[in-house]
Amino acid sequence: EEIGYQVGIANNNKEIGIAYARLKRFSEAIQHFNKAISIAGQLNSKYILKGAYEYLAETYAAMNDYKKALEYKNLYIELKDSLLNNETTRKLEQQRTQYEVEKEKKKKKLQQEKALAEENTRHQLAIAKERVKKEKALEIAKLKYNFATATAKTEEEKMLATQQFE
Repeated sequence: EEIGYQVGIANNNKEIGIAYARLKRFSEAIQHFNKAISIAGQLNSKYILKGAYEYLAETYAAMNDYKKALEYKNLYIELKDSLLNNETTRKLEQQRTQYEVEKEKKKKKLQQEKALAEENTRHQLAIAKERVKKEKALEIAKLKYNFATATAKTEEEKMLATQQFE
């Protein structure tokens, strides 16, 4: 039989055991719980094992066999705690991974914003440099115009100087 069927068989045996225990047919219930435990143990199906241990403990307690009830209750508690620890560890790891992903996203976003700000600053600086360059060129042209008109001796030279700078 394939593993998938084995899991179903183990679970069905556990469920049949529960039904027999409710009917107070304890020996049949115990047989099915033990069969479920055997198959689930081979498959390392901890959830089926946990349930079978729990109901087996209850069955033995109903039969007043408190020693076996305690034995299976302890197995149930140990497995339940182990599964709970595994689940807690898995959730913590999931949260840590999620935190790391979010942290990385924020880091990338900050890097993009920083790169954008740097690009904007470079662009603004280039505009400012171009403005200063134009202002200097305009100032030089004004100085040349003023010099040309100041040094022109006649009206005609002044008109030529003015036309030159228009």
